[in-house]
Amino acid sequence: KQGCTSRDWRAPLSQAEQNLPSEGDGGARVVAVLQEAEREAKNESYATRLDVLEWHWPRDAQLVVRLGETESRREAWQGLLAQAFSGPELLDLLGRQAREQVENLKELTV
Repeated sequence: KQGCTSRDWRAPLSQAEQNLPSEGDGGARVVAVLQEAEREAKNESYATRLDVLEWHWPRDAQLVVRLGETESRREAWQGLLAQAFSGPELLDLLGRQAREQVENLKELTV
């Protein structure tokens, strides 16, 4: 399997943003929330991002392995963020999180 490129790791989310509004008011609302969250995230400090990530645990097995086992989710995310990733590794992880986010959005429209 070939990894995603810097242009397409976010493709699943972009497609969801286009498709979910056609599923009714719930779809349109979750797309609006996603877009607002992305705007806010662009301006967040590192500490604020860690505060948010402390409450998030991904379902993707590969990312869970990368986070490792610690008593603190915050420490796990700090450790992950401190790692050096190759371009393909980073794009793969971003793509995995984008696909997981699409699953989350679909769950919220039900």
